Amino acid sequence: MKTKINRIRIKKKKKITIKNEVVKTLLSILFPATVALWCLIFFVIFLYFTTDTIHTFNYNSYTYKVLQSDDDIVNIVSTTCDTHNKIRDKIKCVANFYNTTEFIYHEDGKIKPPTEYYYTGGVCRDYAVAVCATLLEMNIGCDFGFSPDHVFPIAKRGKIYCICDRECVCND
Repeated sequence: MKTKINRIRIKKKKKITIKNEVVKTLLSILFPATVALWCLIFFVIFLYFTTDTIHTFNYNSYTYKVLQSDDDIVNIVSTTCDTHNKIRDKIKCVANFYNTTEFIYHEDGKIKPPTEYYYTGGVCRDYAVAVCATLLEMNIGCDFGFSPDHVFPIAKRGKIYCICDRECVCND
């Protein structure tokens, strides 16, 4: 009788051990994969809300489309402002030209081409694209700065940079 009890116990231990091993193996694979997936999801969400990569790409791609379209106002302003000797003065000339344009809010989320913006007015995104397109036409680098619900152009060439938010402030 003792042998029977031992055999039964051994058999039960083996069954429990096999089940435990299968569960442990599955958990050792599934648990880290699930944790990694959740971390990846939270990381993507964090990146989406904390960076402006998507916005910067959209603004840059639109600015280059404006340059390729040979916009009339961009050509006039770049020709006029390119006569200044100092980079700072060229940047301020461009920004001051577009500063005369009226601020008119539009909710469609579209960016107006510089000529349309100049004649009909617009918002900060229209101003930023018009300034950057004109500066790029003059071979002066330009990028976009973002704050909540606002965009503004940042002009740069060499060690000189200017933040133009209706008024240009330069580092020199």
